[in-house]
Amino acid sequence: MMEKTKAIVLRITPYSKTSQIVSWITPDHGRLTTLVKGACRPKSAFLGQYDLFYTCEVIFYKNDRHTVHIMKECTPLQSRETFRGNWRAMMCASYVCDLAWRVSQENHSQPELYELIQSSINYLSKGNIKPQFIAWFELKLMDILGMAPQIARCHSCRNEISSTTFRHVSFYPSQGIILCPGCSAKTGESAIPVTPDILAMLMVWQASDSAKLTGNTRISEKQLVALGKILGTFLDYHLDFVPLSRSIVMDTIQEKPQAKHNKQIQETVNEV
Repeated sequence: MMEKTKAIVLRITPYSKTSQIVSWITPDHGRLTTLVKGACRPKSAFLGQYDLFYTCEVIFYKNDRHTVHIMKECTPLQSRETFRGNWRAMMCASYVCDLAWRVSQENHSQPELYELIQSSINYLSKGNIKPQFIAWFELKLMDILGMAPQIARCHSCRNEISSTTFRHVSFYPSQGIILCPGCSAKTGESAIPVTPDILAMLMVWQASDSAKLTGNTRISEKQLVALGKILGTFLDYHLDFVPLSRSIVMDTIQEKPQAKHNKQIQETVNEV
């Protein structure tokens, strides 16, 4: 049976000398895995029709007995050429697609996940590269998966948390909850202290459906480290993994290009 859907390329894996396995995220089928026969042949009809981060319209033969389906036709809708010239944007998009591949389900409708991935890579394709985008994306992803941290109120006494109420609160990544200082003192479980500025960022980003908001947020290196620890630990507890791509992309987009360039010049001079 043939089916048609919009799909975003997440991964491309060689299958043979001329064929490839392509993994997609789709609104109707969740993660879709297709075999593209003869994709690498010089006269293949699939040449240039798909690549990483492309959005395509695909027609495939659905295999009810297996999870790999046969590609029939593929038409590119968005190629996002920016990623071919902006490697920092490409690294962020790779992390987005890597997480999507890991958390998506095969043959299961996931329109919200598809929309998040599409809006995220569209945003990144405009060259908007800020470390805080990663925090926003992870918060929205966990929300879609039904695992969003509960940070608006103290989980125990139910008092609202605000920067004017408490100097610091405690975040419990295993439960994804916040406790005020009074309630936190009553439990022996390990927690991560959260300052008002970090908590305010998390609350605003969690409530926002647009990544543009993160680009307008000024953030220090110290705050980035704190955010990375909070969300990284939370992901590890609830997804049972933290992809290696996360630490790589965080190091990459925090790098100051001019400082690195000056350092390379100085090292070259010293060698001479």
